[in-house]
Amino acid sequence: MVVQALEARGLVRSLAEPNLVALSGQTSSFLAGGEFPVPVAGDNQSISVEFKKFGVGLDFTPTVAPNGLIHLNIKPEVSEIDYSAAVTINGITIPGLKVRRSDSTLELRDGQSFVMAGLLTNSRSVSNNRVPWLGSVPVLGNLFRSTAYKRAETDLVIIVTPHIVDPLGAGSSIATPFDRALPGSDLDVFARGNAETPRDTAAYLAANGASTGGYILDLPVR
Repeated sequence: MVVQALEARGLVRSLAEPNLVALSGQTSSFLAGGEFPVPVAGDNQSISVEFKKFGVGLDFTPTVAPNGLIHLNIKPEVSEIDYSAAVTINGITIPGLKVRRSDSTLELRDGQSFVMAGLLTNSRSVSNNRVPWLGSVPVLGNLFRSTAYKRAETDLVIIVTPHIVDPLGAGSSIATPFDRALPGSDLDVFARGNAETPRDTAAYLAANGASTGGYILDLPVR
């Protein structure tokens, strides 16, 4: 609720909400970002291309104990392209990377959440604008120049909630969103503003009341 309230006020932006699955003792990873090409010298003066990853990444290794505790090793990483640390080789510019990473180990129960923060970013920029010729005049040129300062501070927050997943039994049906609602008809959408209607209206009204119930229309089939 706190995250949703901050998003509504424009103070927080969700980068991703992945659902990752891993076996006990195996590592799973996630990346929200991209890759940039880097030339690599090979044999016989050949050049190959490798791609380096950047963005928001997360590696985690869960281990389930016999008492139900979930042992988690979490390695978040935030990286961005930095052209100030670029290297030029044979006319090819290879940018550097700004990297922030951490390594944490914790134990949680099924459904408990853990919040990781502190991967801060501070950036400053200064831009000068001036009227040609007039901005270069001593003393009076200050009237035809403007300077803008920009400072940005961000903090990456990672919320981890582990669950122990049991496989479905043979012949069990998988739950889908269509089990609870059906697409609304043209009358529902345009007249009542309901994009979806409950599948079982009687059960829905009994649980939620008539004010929030949907509609099932007995219309002829065409």
